[in-house]
Amino acid sequence: MSAQATPDARIVAALALLIGGLCLGPASARASDVVVVDAGSQSVLVPPGAARRASVADPGIADVEIVHPREILVRGKHPGATHILIWVDGWEEPRQYEVSVGAPQLGEPAEESAQVQIETRIVELSRRALRQAGISLTRIGDNTTISVTPPGTLSGISGGGGAGFILDSASGFLPLSQAFNLVYGNAGENLLVTLSVLEQNGMAHTLAEPTLVALSGQTASFLAGGEFPIPVVQNGGSGSSITIEFKPFGIRLMVTPTVLPHDRISLRVAPEVSEIDFTAGVETGGVTVPGLITRRADTMIELGDGESFAISGLVSQQLSANVDKIPGLGDLPILGALFKSTRFEREDRELLMIVSPHRVRPAAANAEDLPLPGEEYRNYNPGLFELQGLETGRFDPDGAGFWP
Repeated sequence: MSAQATPDARIVAALALLIGGLCLGPASARASDVVVVDAGSQSVLVPPGAARRASVADPGIADVEIVHPREILVRGKHPGATHILIWVDGWEEPRQYEVSVGAPQLGEPAEESAQVQIETRIVELSRRALRQAGISLTRIGDNTTISVTPPGTLSGISGGGGAGFILDSASGFLPLSQAFNLVYGNAGENLLVTLSVLEQNGMAHTLAEPTLVALSGQTASFLAGGEFPIPVVQNGGSGSSITIEFKPFGIRLMVTPTVLPHDRISLRVAPEVSEIDFTAGVETGGVTVPGLITRRADTMIELGDGESFAISGLVSQQLSANVDKIPGLGDLPILGALFKSTRFEREDRELLMIVSPHRVRPAAANAEDLPLPGEEYRNYNPGLFELQGLETGRFDPDGAGFWP
């Protein structure tokens, strides 16, 4: 006997649920409360009012999802029977629906494509501004040494007596070793003044344009980034051992499309952007494991075929300002600049994602008709004279690029 359920078998199953419900009394299911769906397919249920919540008795047989207050999606997962409860505005008790899931229909052509192509553009913009300033003032005499230096510049003092004091510094008394330094020195007066000033402005633009294809109700994922190793201690009977696990990071996207009637598509989109942060790392077993700076979102929207929507607002802003100074002297106007060093840093990040779903159908069986990138270079084979004497680096397969 074939395991494939016929339309008559599905009708008989629905009638059995209806007759069984009528025999149970007033609380039984009515004909409109019976949902018949095949395993691997889906059906849209229209509740009598705005639905607030839905629950299924056996998630292994069917799944239920509220895509709109007046549209509930029922997916068949495994042949069998179960029931769902739907809480509707204005109803004191939840309404019960009987669900009959038949075997999947194999070998029957689908009337419409249940495949969705998701075109995605993910753009991340990062801006960074940094300002630093510091002054170092040193005067060394025969018996007197005076120095005002920022933190981390002076490493020690040696000498003394008739030879005077020597200020030890690996940085050469530069307040900021990576900055622009203005230096004034007078050997006759043993005077050295150094002014370090640094201003940095940076911008980074990251663009990813993945195109994903997924069946209705299935999840497609995309990752542009990498993985870093994490040591994990495993405790066994003979002792402990260390294994390596890998944690992904970068631009990650997970999309779950669901095809609805009237040429509508429901999308559940979960973008995530993460990067390695060694300042938030931990040390275990002599190994430093970095942390992750992560920004993620999870949203659901209903669109038409070819429509687009954008997710923005994933903004991250970091602001820090430091002032190292001598108490009292560093607060003086103008002259206080000789007794302090300052640092200001600001970083802004913004993530924008644009998603466009399309209903698609497979291409023809003849794969030779599909365009391939770089197909025109298949027969590119210049001779020695063309390569050495005429080729300019444009690599034009038609020969037009041989001339400037």
